[in-house]
Amino acid sequence: MAQDDGPSRTGKIAERMDVTAQYAGEYRRRLIRDGIIESAGHGKVRFTIPYTADHLREHAAHDALEGLAGEGG
Repeated sequence: MAQDDGPSRTGKIAERMDVTAQYAGEYRRRLIRDGIIESAGHGKVRFTIPYTADHLREHAAHDALEGLAGEGG
């Protein structure tokens, strides 16, 4: 979800995770129940907390750079 601008399609999320739609749907329900994401129309979800996607993208980039630095030495 973090890599998408705006709402994410639940089918695409399952595809990226290489899991079935049913498997992804179970976690979708849990995240909605816990208030982390919300429905954003048919087949779409979005984060409920502003700037969550930005935060996750920043940390993913940082972690990737640290991983590259760790490979060199």
